[in-house]
Formats: sequence, C-alpha cells, structure tokens
Amino acid sequence: MTVFQELAESRIPYYLTSFSALDRFFRKKTRENVHLAVGCSLVDLAKLFPDLEFPAVEGVDAAITRDGTRIHLTCRDEPGEKFGRHTFPVLDIVYDPTRDLFLDPHGVYPQLRESSIEMPANPSNPLDVVMYAAILAARYNYRLSGPIPQLTPDVPEPSTELHRTFVRNLFGSDSPWNGLDLLMESGFVERFWPQFVPMNATDQSKGHHPEGNVWVHSLETLRYRKTNDLLLSLSLFLHDCGKPYSQRKGERRFDGHAEIGAGIARTFLGKMGFQAEFIEQVDFLVRYHMVPGALAALPVYRTEKLMSSRLFPILLELYRCDLSSTYRGPDGYYEACKVYRAFLRNVHNPFRGADGKKLVRLYVE
Repeated sequence: MTVFQELAESRIPYYLTSFSALDRFFRKKTRENVHLAVGCSLVDLAKLFPDLEFPAVEGVDAAITRDGTRIHLTCRDEPGEKFGRHTFPVLDIVYDPTRDLFLDPHGVYPQLRESSIEMPANPSNPLDVVMYAAILAARYNYRLSGPIPQLTPDVPEPSTELHRTFVRNLFGSDSPWNGLDLLMESGFVERFWPQFVPMNATDQSKGHHPEGNVWVHSLETLRYRKTNDLLLSLSLFLHDCGKPYSQRKGERRFDGHAEIGAGIARTFLGKMGFQAEFIEQVDFLVRYHMVPGALAALPVYRTEKLMSSRLFPILLELYRCDLSSTYRGPDGYYEACKVYRAFLRNVHNPFRGADGKKLVRLYVE
C-alpha cells in the first residue's frame, strides 16, 4: 500500500506541493522526492506511520521513505490553514490528487508558462534562493533573470537531509547542467563542494576533448543520457572528478584518476547520508569507467568479474555518454557491447569458458 493510499484510507486530506506540484503540472514523473501537505497533526501522522522520521529541514514536519522515494510531509492542522508561500511564486501551485485538480491560492497560474523567472532582490536567505533556482533551471528549464546571489564563506551549510534532497532533485532532472552552472557561478560549488572547483580549471587535450575542461566535459556527458536515472547521472558527473588530483605517468596525463575519483565520490555522497549500497554502486561506476574503452584489448580473465556485475550495463551506458560528449563517435561503445554480448553467450554455455574456448569435445553418434 502506498503512502497516498494509507492517507486516503485514513481520510486524511493530502496535496502535492512545491516541486511535486510543479512536476505534476508539467507532467514529469516524480522519482526521487515527493513534497506533501497533509490535513492532520504530527501526532496523527506518527500513529499512521510507525517508521516516521523527523528531518532537520525548514518547513518539513516529518519524512518517510518508501521504495526509494523520500516523502517530505508538512502538517496543516487547521482545515482552513493557508498553504505557505515560497521564494519563487511558481512553487506556490498546489495539486489535489483526490479531486485531480490544481489549486492556486496565491494566483500564480499565469506565471507557470513563462520562460523566465525573476530572481528575488536582496534575499534574506541567499542559499535557499540559489538552491531553488538551480532546481527550477535544471528541472523545468526556466531561465533566471536578474543577478544571481553570491554565497560567501560564512553561509551556513544545509542540513544533511536538505543537501541530499537537493542533490537527488538536481541530478534527477532533465537538464542538470543548467543548475550546475548556476551553482558554480553563485559560489555554491566553492562553498560546499570545493573538491570540484579544480575541475573547472583542468584543461584536457583538444584532440580527445574539444568540448572543454573537465567541468565542461562532465556536464556535457549528462546531455547524452537516455533517462534521468540518479545513479547514472551522479556517476557521470563524478567520473572524472579525480583528474585534477592525478599525476602524469608517461603518456598517461591523468594516471589513476578513476581510483582517485572513486574516493572523492565516496566522501561526497557519504557526507550527505546516501545509503551504503548506493555509494558502492557509484564507486564501481567511477572506479571502472575506463574499462569499457579497453575491453576489446583485454583478456577475458581480467574483465570477467567486472562483466559479471549487474552494474556492467550501466557502466557501458556511462561509457557511451562519455564517448558521445567527446565527438569521437560511437565505434568504441559498439565494440565494447560486442565483447560483452559474446561474454554473456559464453558464460552461460557449459561447454565453453567465459573467453569462448571449448572446455570439452563432444562426440555425437
């Protein structure tokens, strides 16, 4: 039974708010986070959901996780209590699932279809403005007009829950590069993700990466995703983050950058409280992202364990996006897929090894 069904059976009114209501308006599937306003008290919620949590997020009373989706709940104890206002008016739209209609308590409907949104002038909380603006740009392709607030070193760090929610919303969006560029421009990356700042100052060989430096390349890879899968998206962003910290070794300019990047990724995601299993998956994809490009040249005994992983198809997809962003063409990706398909055929054949060699000779009368 879903949270929606449990609320309905308990006759508790509930409404999609904030980005969830905007997702419904633009017919986007909400995957990572859901924002709900509920017509009951916190005590009523605790009785209904024994696994209720109480995150340190302003405007959120409780949270619950179901099937990988984080649901933030805000209580409206009084039947006539008004819905709260947001920094950006477009987020004031509300959706009532039980009646399948939108509520517009603050008259913001005409603004929803506008292509640009005005940045608040002299905001009291510039961090909130930057984070909201990044999601609006990434998720709905809104163009932000007006000066972007600059975050200073004394801006307090967001809570673990808020930080993780923000990252899940950002990288689960259609155009995360829009939001990431805004974060770099506002000083958010320098303030909260300083390990990624050198990516924007690390040039690459124009022969292999005409698209630009490591930061530009990493954002470019996101454009070639076939889905907004969070695991793939975060792994693409992080796959080359170790390059600024690697050393040249012979002809290899960024020797060991995949292993270094895997360590950076683990620290980055661990600080925000991502689950251990998810962090391990990102580690795998970042650590081994160079393997598909060398698959045809490596003996199967060196790659058998990796190709046996259920994450290997995602690793191939990461390689396709990585390769596509360099304008080198998809030939390397197709060659890697050919090797992988041959491996899958052979590994399930009891008469052949994983490398395709015969194990026994059969004589059939």
